[in-house]
Amino acid sequence: MELKRLGLARKPMFTVPNHMLGQFSTELLTLYPGANILVAGKEDFESQNRKKLFSRIATGNWDAVIVTHSGFERIPLSYDTQKRFFDEQLHELEMIRREHADSSNRRLVKELEKAKKRLEAKLQSLAADHKKDNTLTFEELGVDRIFVDEAHYFKNLFYITKMTRIAGLPQTASERAFDMYLKVRHVQSMNGGGGVVFATGTPIANSMAEMFTMQRYFATGRFEEAQPPSLRFVGRDFRRAGDGYGAFTGRRGLPFEHALRPLHQCAGVDADFPSIRRRANRRDTQPATAETRRRKANRP
Repeated sequence: MELKRLGLARKPMFTVPNHMLGQFSTELLTLYPGANILVAGKEDFESQNRKKLFSRIATGNWDAVIVTHSGFERIPLSYDTQKRFFDEQLHELEMIRREHADSSNRRLVKELEKAKKRLEAKLQSLAADHKKDNTLTFEELGVDRIFVDEAHYFKNLFYITKMTRIAGLPQTASERAFDMYLKVRHVQSMNGGGGVVFATGTPIANSMAEMFTMQRYFATGRFEEAQPPSLRFVGRDFRRAGDGYGAFTGRRGLPFEHALRPLHQCAGVDADFPSIRRRANRRDTQPATAETRRRKANRP
């Protein structure tokens, strides 16, 4: 709202969890009683009302447009934007596949081929959907700022990596996160890399992939300047894979094939992060407790 008042934003959009729409709108009007806001509920995104809603968003001078997460996902992106992104990903997959064409790791080559076929199938489906859809697209609504509440719902963004079957690098991906990522990229292109705010108490919960995802949302330009933005480079630079056992005692100590070693075990990291080195040294020099000795003794 302050960005709008100062003339730094034209049409900010807030996306909130479905159950928070009424409360968020009420509190916003409490803070700014004279604000001209548009609140779009579930019925506004139904097929018979969607065109009218998108027209109101595009033509109105709104101080804030508030939509739910599910409603935000139903705002379509243009065919050109999605096709351009798919072409970039297919090109990167092809680069990785050629890099490992003569590799003995057949599993990796098969995974890359599967990923490429999935992207090609999505591209074909996108072309079919484009012919059916004749509503305004997200780019045509005039939204130049995005504020995302509870942004941790968008952490399952797909990524390309050559490290397969690594614990801590889940291969899950959601359409919701992919849709958010493309819209974030569009808004950032209008604001020199800014214009997006994520609000969440848990940006990183339990995997390095989540840290990489958040960096992709907000530092895509820096990744592209240095190297292609795939997790194969990030994993190589900051972690290394090794055999190990997880701390999942509910699994009865069953080993997983590979694990990501703790950060302080990576060579060269302590040179850049002395505080990590000091903490790691203190842990290494502390005497083992009875519980630690018991766990080590029970390992197969």
